[in-house]
Amino acid sequence: MNILVDNFVKSPYKLITLKNKNNMIVKLTNIGASIVSIILKDKNNNNVDVVLGFENPNGYLNNTCYLGATIGRNANRIENATFKINNKTYYLDKNDGENNLHSGFDSTSKIIWDYEVDEITNTVKFFTTLEDGFQNMEGNFNISVSYTLKQDNSLEIKYNGKCDKKTIANFTNHTYFNLDGHNSPNILSQQVMINADKFTEFKENTNIPSGKILSVFGTPMDFTKFKPIGKDIDLDYAQLKFVNGYDHNYVINRENNDIILVAKAYSKNTGIMLETYTDLPGLQFYTGNSNNIKDFTKNNVEYLFRSGFCFETQYYPNCYNIENFEKPILNANELYQSTTIYKFLTDNF
Repeated sequence: MNILVDNFVKSPYKLITLKNKNNMIVKLTNIGASIVSIILKDKNNNNVDVVLGFENPNGYLNNTCYLGATIGRNANRIENATFKINNKTYYLDKNDGENNLHSGFDSTSKIIWDYEVDEITNTVKFFTTLEDGFQNMEGNFNISVSYTLKQDNSLEIKYNGKCDKKTIANFTNHTYFNLDGHNSPNILSQQVMINADKFTEFKENTNIPSGKILSVFGTPMDFTKFKPIGKDIDLDYAQLKFVNGYDHNYVINRENNDIILVAKAYSKNTGIMLETYTDLPGLQFYTGNSNNIKDFTKNNVEYLFRSGFCFETQYYPNCYNIENFEKPILNANELYQSTTIYKFLTDNF
């Protein structure tokens, strides 16, 4: 069997393990439909867990940093925690100063999702209903997220859903990666490439997009070629100083909605490379600038400042309030679908 379903440390919650022929292992929990571990061989044939995560369910039940979690109905920030559909204003939780982050205090990361497994495709499908009024949004939204571990060491994440009322739909995965291993202190020497010539500018002294789309060229925001994460992260550049590092939405270079390569990351220490593919227009690159996680972690490792990075595939932050940003508004009973793939290679850089 490729799929093992077990209780998560003698709790009623589940820990579900996928494995492929290369002995790559992906562990998931039905708390938040979250990724707990991704374990694969490094260049020296040692097992490395490249995902920050928790040792027991208490971490996921109190997961304020969204480690590994499925985020929805809306990922990222909404300015002043309000938006409009058909001239009706929706008032959301102000859980990030005056703004809304990842849809509010009632997070999908805290939901206990139902699940089913498919041994033939090596897939775990999590599903739930976001009921009318949940997160102060209208409509009963039936949503599923499926994780499929393939033989080429890719983890395919597929989102599918429908809502019985017009609503917003912008789901993402919030896994923190450290390709040196989850127990490594930081990610600054790891190299990143992002397939984006532009990014969405922050308003002064905020983490809310202004609506302007700026070129990365000639700035510390440029990851069009591989460079270490730490190379420019502390430069005297306003966009970085606003958020103490990278926490920015990159405008993916694309001509259509195909699934394309949008980012890579690489560790010289382990020889592990991560490739990220998606059909979405944006990628939030976050470098764990607020990490201070000390409780319930795997092997009692402290996940501190810049201990992991996120490649969050998404629509642009605050897109509902910015005229020129594409808006993922879903009509009643319209099918919502999106795909993100995290693929791992070793020592082929």
